[in-house]
Amino acid sequence: MKTVLLAAVLSAAVALGGCALLNPTKPLQPDTVVDLQKRAYAAKLAFQGVLTGAVVYIETPRCGRPASPPICSQQAVVDVMRNALKAGDAGTQAAEEAARSLTADSTALGALVTAAEKSVAALQSIVPKT
Repeated sequence: MKTVLLAAVLSAAVALGGCALLNPTKPLQPDTVVDLQKRAYAAKLAFQGVLTGAVVYIETPRCGRPASPPICSQQAVVDVMRNALKAGDAGTQAAEEAARSLTADSTALGALVTAAEKSVAALQSIVPKT
């Protein structure tokens, strides 16, 4: 259930960010730019932390194999986690690229940053802590 919810949250977050890019409305103000840039890079750093935990889980031997270790990973979870990581990476990359753009619009940039933050939060809820 968590994995289905995560996929829905990530899809919505990426869709919201994409929609905002199609409908720019406000020019960027200097203070807004700095705040959004900081948030975009913070989301990217948080994603890198989640990625580390995900890699540990993904590399753990799979459950159900002969002589499975007491600590093992489920293939279905690994598959969903990989898809979620791809979406989260795309979201944080888009937010970072928009934060670097001097022509970005504050509404679009804000939507992308918020989408990246939400995708990272969703990933943090399912990826084991290392």
